Amino acid sequence: MKKILIVEDEKDIAQLYAESFESDGHDVKVCYDGREALKVVLEFKPDLIILDIQLPGMSGIEVLKILKQDQLTSGIKIVMLTNVSDVNFVNLGFAEKCDAYFIKNIYTIPQLKEEIKQYL
Repeated sequence: MKKILIVEDEKDIAQLYAESFESDGHDVKVCYDGREALKVVLEFKPDLIILDIQLPGMSGIEVLKILKQDQLTSGIKIVMLTNVSDVNFVNLGFAEKCDAYFIKNIYTIPQLKEEIKQYL
């Protein structure tokens, strides 16, 4: 069983993802904004973070940058999952060392889970 942190401001979507990963036996926590996620990461110590870009308070890119620069959290796999398909954001995500970048509306939840499996 792996620990997964889902950082998504749309509560219904976050719950769908959480329930889906929990049904596979994973331990899942959900955060709805970037600042909260930074606190939860240190307590929960996830194996994987699924991170949206558009978050209240602090963007997912900012969260990614902070986590990848911190020695305590830099080894955590981070998958960006967003509707932001602008190539500049995709490039920025990889420049800040995300492990993968997925566009939400391209994948069904089962397809997304299959793609994300390699990062667990």
